[in-house]
Amino acid sequence: GKLLMAGEYCGGRRPTMNYSRMAYAANLTALALLLSCLLSFSIVACIGSFQINAVLPDSVSLLNQSLQRPFSERRNTKAAILGLSTRLLTEINDLDTVHMGGILALETAYDSALSDLSKLGTQAVMLQKFVEGCNNATSPNNSPSVSDAVCPATPVSWSRCGSPGGVSGPGSASPMSNGDKTPSCRHPLTGGIIACPCCDTCRLLREQLAGVVREVEMGRRGLPSLATNGTRVQVDSSLSQASSAVDVGYILLEQSVAEMSQATHWPMHQILESRSARESLAVFLWIPVWVIIVLYTFNVYASVKKLDGAFTAWWILFSIATCYLVTVLLPSFSLISLVSLPLSSLCSILPPAFSPQNSSHLLSILSSSGSFSPTDPAPLLQNLVTKCVLNQTGSVWEAVGLGGQGLADLMHQTLDVQQRIPLSARNASLSTRLQTKGLNFTLFSNITLSDPQFRSTPQCASSLWNCSSSFSVYRSDLAIMLSSLSGALTNLSLSFSNLNNQASYLGGNLTALDGGVLSQVTALSREIQSGDNSGSCVRISQDFEAARGVLCGGLEDGIDTVWGAMLAVWLSFLPLLCVTCQSAKQAHQLKSGPMRLDRPRDVPHHEVKHLTIDLKRPAALSENFSGDDNDPHAKGSFAYALREDIVEALGCGFDWVTIDKCGKAEGFDDEEEDSIFSEDSEASKKDKGKGRIRVWVSLWARQPNPGQLTSSDLHNELIRQFHDNSSPMYKQPLLRSVSRVQ
Repeated sequence: GKLLMAGEYCGGRRPTMNYSRMAYAANLTALALLLSCLLSFSIVACIGSFQINAVLPDSVSLLNQSLQRPFSERRNTKAAILGLSTRLLTEINDLDTVHMGGILALETAYDSALSDLSKLGTQAVMLQKFVEGCNNATSPNNSPSVSDAVCPATPVSWSRCGSPGGVSGPGSASPMSNGDKTPSCRHPLTGGIIACPCCDTCRLLREQLAGVVREVEMGRRGLPSLATNGTRVQVDSSLSQASSAVDVGYILLEQSVAEMSQATHWPMHQILESRSARESLAVFLWIPVWVIIVLYTFNVYASVKKLDGAFTAWWILFSIATCYLVTVLLPSFSLISLVSLPLSSLCSILPPAFSPQNSSHLLSILSSSGSFSPTDPAPLLQNLVTKCVLNQTGSVWEAVGLGGQGLADLMHQTLDVQQRIPLSARNASLSTRLQTKGLNFTLFSNITLSDPQFRSTPQCASSLWNCSSSFSVYRSDLAIMLSSLSGALTNLSLSFSNLNNQASYLGGNLTALDGGVLSQVTALSREIQSGDNSGSCVRISQDFEAARGVLCGGLEDGIDTVWGAMLAVWLSFLPLLCVTCQSAKQAHQLKSGPMRLDRPRDVPHHEVKHLTIDLKRPAALSENFSGDDNDPHAKGSFAYALREDIVEALGCGFDWVTIDKCGKAEGFDDEEEDSIFSEDSEASKKDKGKGRIRVWVSLWARQPNPGQLTSSDLHNELIRQFHDNSSPMYKQPLLRSVSRVQ
């Protein structure tokens, strides 16, 4: 224990050299410079810490606002789009009112045409009955009692015309205007009853009329389907499709920010709730540095004034600085590095606001596969970043591919007139020309009295009956019927013409209605796309700009400042510790005076302990040393090196050990002048490489010393180490070959 204290006093923490004024000045300058650096960097770091504390709440608030923005924008957009339902329905209904007014006129035209068809059919039946007569199953054909009343209303059941061979028995002649029977059913020469003629044209007319009536009635029945107005359900469906389409982009943004929000919720909450703790931590982190700087100032003052305890105070301060460096500054620097470095990387990835052209790094991260797959959300997310988040003038509609006419086309799919008025209904009610083309107006308009089917021009050469007068009346009645038939055909032709015109007019109106709906939807879609509350990227982009500005501006700058200042403080502390050690040794020398290489001359003889040390003579020993072998003051000499080994083994001051004399252990003579390293033939014979070197050593313990050591203590310690192969003596280059200590 005593020797350990002596070691602390004489070596290790104690000065091992004499310091010049220049050394004192250089050490003081380095100390002042390092303390100034510590003070400056610690103040900068403290200011940066408070800046971080001031910016953090705003950063958290803006980040939360940015994370919530897609949710609010989605709600606002959906509400804005669905809120247009009543307006759009009103506009479409107004268009329906304007463009569907022709339906009533077309309905009237249909009714008129059907009425004229019915009249023409009546005229055809009357003509057929007049020409063909009746088939009475109960009376003979020539019975004079047969009258008009016996003819059924439907000619098919009475007429024998149209059956195989054209004749199925004599018909019962129809009465004429004078009450006589039609002469066409009598033989012109004999006046006998013959089969009445068949009115093939009448039958053809009635057949064609039946087909036309079916077509026209079908078209008439389809008119209500043309009067289908736009409904709220269709309008709401159209707007819902538009809202759902833009929801895809918002939902993808929501999913992206939800992951970030989930990951940052707890730390962000803790940041907001721990402002006082953070400020206290900043003070706790840097106040010790300022206290250490003050202590350094006091230590410098105590050293200059040579106050007691200045040396110990320096080593206490060294311990305090080392403890602060290891237990406080190093962990804090490591923690802030875990934040600063990733934040710097994040800010290098995030492009500046409103500059999508600088987003290549971010886009490469967002691209999951590098290809634009329909099932891969990466391309859509990339579009949202470049066309919305980084583009203040952009819109989500552009990002999801519904910019320009795209949104109008999507909405028009549901509101298209062809969707609510199918093409089949249009064709059924508006294709009137197809409905009426089955009637051969030309054929039936050219029927004359001389047509053979009427038998109106016989050769009356017999006086057996009134042939000429009967045929005269027959032709007169037949002419009236043909005239009525012609008039009915004319009226029907006019009705058909009006029907075609009204159908064309309504068809044009429906086409115009479709175009009007598309125009209204296009105008509304442009209004939606340009609205601030429906797909606009202004607030999303502004929030990103604000969040990035605070995150990569104030927050990153503050964290980088603190990180850099901490690094500078750390780098300043390392040389400061070295300077502290030097200052402690200089303080000790200022108090105790300069070191001595030799003991004072006035030391009493009894305080000096003399001993001899024999060492094995190593081979080629002279090659390792220079100068005078026996000069203990000449560095590089054997005596000086041995003195260093003894001082190192004992851990004492250099002036405590004196090498009095060196020589050969065998045959040593005081007057012998040969060097202990001489290689003359006699010495070689004598030693043969195994000679001994004897060294006379004096030991002295400077008084006072912390261990109250004496020269006897040093002597005993050296002997103890000689007998202990693991002692410091055997770790020294020369003493390891010692063979005797006495």
